[in-house]
Amino acid sequence: MSKDTMSDEKTKRLELVYQDAATNLRFLKQQEWLITRYALTAYAVLVGLATQMTFRLPLMIAVVLIAIFDAVILHEFIGSMQRFRDRIDWRHKYAYPPEEQKPLRLGEGDSPLNTSVYIHILILISVAGAALSAWAIFNIKTAGT
Repeated sequence: MSKDTMSDEKTKRLELVYQDAATNLRFLKQQEWLITRYALTAYAVLVGLATQMTFRLPLMIAVVLIAIFDAVILHEFIGSMQRFRDRIDWRHKYAYPPEEQKPLRLGEGDSPLNTSVYIHILILISVAGAALSAWAIFNIKTAGT
């Protein structure tokens, strides 16, 4: 096997690692707001149901469970995104010699508004929605009264 063939195989493998990590990272970023929107929509549905029900404890439990599931799923995204970013960084460091890495700014960290902060903001939005929904469910009058 020639040296060029080995180099081509390494390049193809590196490209596959990069494409896989970039595709997964893009997918997770698309899912962040989608999951938060689903939680907010579920809260709105539960508030709507509260107008039809007199016993509201199940609705309150559902609000709490939705908030917990939303926070857990979004928090899991932080680790997953970091893992895919590490793969991309590894690919950059392996594919580019040190003198080429500096002009490309490959060694620099995330911006101040990194993924962790952004996802925690989405979690706070969901928790705020849960709190408002719980308050509305508790205070809303049923349709018959």
